[in-house]
This record gives sequence, C-alpha cells and structure tokens, in this order.
Amino acid sequence: APGLLLMVVFSGQIIFYYAKFKPEMLNVGGMGVVKKATLKEQLASLKHWWSVAIVAVIIFGGMYGGVFSPSEGSAVAAFVLLVIYLALGYVNRRKPRESGLTMKQELASIFNETAVTSSMIFFVMGGATVFSNFITLTGITGQISALLTGSGIAKLNVVLIIMVIILILGCFLDSTSILCVTIPVFN
Repeated sequence: APGLLLMVVFSGQIIFYYAKFKPEMLNVGGMGVVKKATLKEQLASLKHWWSVAIVAVIIFGGMYGGVFSPSEGSAVAAFVLLVIYLALGYVNRRKPRESGLTMKQELASIFNETAVTSSMIFFVMGGATVFSNFITLTGITGQISALLTGSGIAKLNVVLIIMVIILILGCFLDSTSILCVTIPVFN
C-alpha cells in the first residue's frame, strides 16, 4: 500500500509540473501529434535494459531458488551491477562519458554518496538506540501504558493513534529508524 500511495503522489506531481510549466510535453490542447512507435522501434529501445533484466533474473532466481535471502540478494545485485558497470566502462573506454567525469571519478563519487547515505542511516539508528535507552530508564513506556489503559480509549482507537504517529514519522524517517524509535515507546 505505501508503494501504491507513493506511485500516485509522484505521478500526480509529475503531471501537475508538466501541465503547469511544460504543457507542450503533455500534448495539452492538441498541440503536436504523438507518433506511436512501431514494434521495431519499441524492441530497439529495449537494448539498454538488458542489465536490468539480468539483475532481476539473478535476484528473483536466487531468492526463489533458495540460494540467498532478500538482504543477500540486494548485495548480489549491487555486485552484479558493479561488474556490469566496470565491464561497460572497459568496453566503452574510448567514448566520452555523459557526466564528463572519468570512470575512476564516477566510481569515487558513487562510493562517496553511498558512504554518506549509510552514515546518515547509522546516525539515526544510533540516536534511536540512545532514545530507546532514555525511554526505558525514565519509565515513559509504563506511564504511556497507564495513561491509555486508564483513559478508557478503545483498543481500536489506540491502534489508529499508533498508525497516525507512524504515518507522520514515515514522512521524515526510514522504516528501520521508525521501528527503532517507536518499539520502545509502544512496547
């Protein structure tokens, strides 16, 4: 369900942006004629998707074949994509790159962005651990539990309140961080 919600919101934002700022791209008001691609053109456009197909087959084949778990599958996919990137870089080493960077600079940039993202996630998880210890030591969990049981709120309403809190947190945190922060409180 969250994926469908994201799809609807992102699609709506894209349509709104192009309708407001670039209506000619949407063919609004009969401006221009959209030519349907022939089957040959459609098949020719798929030549750039072979790496995606290989990775999808490896991931799903490995998971459903019992070779690795989903977490291990993501690591295998990252490794396969790195090998494909290096192989394509070696094959196309004489062609100019779109980014204007050398392959070595692109790899350094990729690894740098990965390290920054991973460190942010670890900082949030570390903060959640400190928060969890704080919640436990101060006894807030017991106080929240006593407040909810003493107030006479129906169990369904308590679940709805928790869902709203998690929905709001989902706007700012990833799912792992939300679990680290909310489990000590809602336990």
